[in-house]
Amino acid sequence: PLGPGRKVLDAVQAAFGPGGAVPGRYPFGVLGDLTDAIAAKFKVKRENVLIGTGSTQVLRTATQVFTSKTQALVGTIPTYEECAGYAELIGSPVRGVALDKEFRMDLDAMAAAARGAGLVFYCNPNNPVATAVGAKPTEDLIAKVLRDSPQTTFLVDEAYFDYATDPSYGTMLPLALENPRVIVARTFSKAYGMAGLRLGYAIGHPKTIKQMADWEGAGS
Repeated sequence: PLGPGRKVLDAVQAAFGPGGAVPGRYPFGVLGDLTDAIAAKFKVKRENVLIGTGSTQVLRTATQVFTSKTQALVGTIPTYEECAGYAELIGSPVRGVALDKEFRMDLDAMAAAARGAGLVFYCNPNNPVATAVGAKPTEDLIAKVLRDSPQTTFLVDEAYFDYATDPSYGTMLPLALENPRVIVARTFSKAYGMAGLRLGYAIGHPKTIKQMADWEGAGS
């Protein structure tokens, strides 16, 4: 509710000043600088980062690349609706997994539903119910899914990472960097208050990031 900080607003206003960027269009040179800045912040390589128009583009690209008419999308009900809605749009089946009575993810049910799936969408902390799963149970779930269903990709949406207060909660970034079947999505729209700029990103294994980037290049 507070919006971006003063330095951010000043930078945005300067960028759109006389002779600057055109509103509604991404200046691709700046996106390269942003990629480098994100890579530096997380101490990863440039090839570990994919920029998107908000995290929406990242989520849609992952759904497009890793699901099909024979490889379903798995996600909780409710959760952020982008992946399920897009999967239905492109004709990929959706396997919904109900939350428990405390609005928490049923990890055993998710693992069962993930067998043979193309993509598991795991929003943690979960929007819109505001519950989160700790790092260890999440790591155990991912390990079980990838062991039982090695063709499945796990997309961890950490849009609300900055709001997590549970001390057991933790990011899956280290796992995503080493495992081609794990992707982490982040966004500037939430804690950074920059929803209108439509900036998000994925961090993952170079092979997976390239696969997503190649699809986006073909699609454009």
